[in-house]
Amino acid sequence: MPRRKTTDTVQLKLRIREDLRRRLEQEAKRKRVSLNTEMAERLSKSLEYEDAQPIAERVAQSIKQHILATYIQEYGKLIADLRLETAKQWRSKRGTD
Repeated sequence: MPRRKTTDTVQLKLRIREDLRRRLEQEAKRKRVSLNTEMAERLSKSLEYEDAQPIAERVAQSIKQHILATYIQEYGKLIADLRLETAKQWRSKRGTD
């Protein structure tokens, strides 16, 4: 038996619950596509989503790190400003300003 190409279309027998079939059929009608097209597109999208998850997680982690670094930097500036202001007030009370 010759090996199929990845672009070949193959026929499968699929067992699913009736409620799921009806829901898929309704969506297919709404989109004006065949039930087969609706199912194939949904399967394809679910795999694309899974493939994209690691990338999305890395992007989210990078954003979190950037936000945290910015927060720490701004917090440090606020502390430095507070120390400077406190020192000025202390010197002013002592009459050394």
